[in-house]
Amino acid sequence: SNTNVTLTKATLYPNPGNDVLTISHPENISNVSIYNLLGQKVFDRNYNDTQIKVDVASLASGTYLIKTIINNQPSISKIIKQ
Repeated sequence: SNTNVTLTKATLYPNPGNDVLTISHPENISNVSIYNLLGQKVFDRNYNDTQIKVDVASLASGTYLIKTIINNQPSISKIIKQ
């Protein structure tokens, strides 16, 4: 069978940012995890909303990978913490 799957990434802003990262998507975001470049999970929280705000003020400056789960589909993006 042929199943069409459309994956769209969540919108992340501001990127680069300082204190609060806003994540939005037309569909509910169920989970957000943030990893440093060593692969260590530094943030993980469940949600059920189309727009969320994540406090990243406690993270050290640098580059991180953010994994969002939307409709049981993971998506990974890069963020920069100033």
